Amino acid sequence: MLAAHLLLLSAMSPQSKADAATVVAVARTAIGRPYQWGAAGPDAFDCSGLVVWAYAQVGITLPHSSQALAVGGQPVDRPDLQPGDVVTFYPDASHTAIYSGDGNIIQAATYGVPVEEVPIVQGGPFHNARRYV
Repeated sequence: MLAAHLLLLSAMSPQSKADAATVVAVARTAIGRPYQWGAAGPDAFDCSGLVVWAYAQVGITLPHSSQALAVGGQPVDRPDLQPGDVVTFYPDASHTAIYSGDGNIIQAATYGVPVEEVPIVQGGPFHNARRYV
């Protein structure tokens, strides 16, 4: 059973990597767009709305809730982050972003701050990370 599962994962890896790269590329197209609570693009976003919208572009439906995003997918340890992983912040998982690589995230942080790509430490206290592709 384990061997079959590992074979399935290795067979999915090239597509998953392509999808993850697309998620990051799509999220980058939102940089500069305004923050609006409850918005899920394409013209404005809140934090989970940005994640939901970017993933929808590769055909993956995710919940529009940072707390729900923190418990779905596969858990990822912080040292193992890969571009496209969903990162949540604060003890209550009240903020989420997309890991874009090289220690950075793409986030819709708060009112008055447009979507931005910043170092992960600017997201807040790290809560966890999940992999959806």
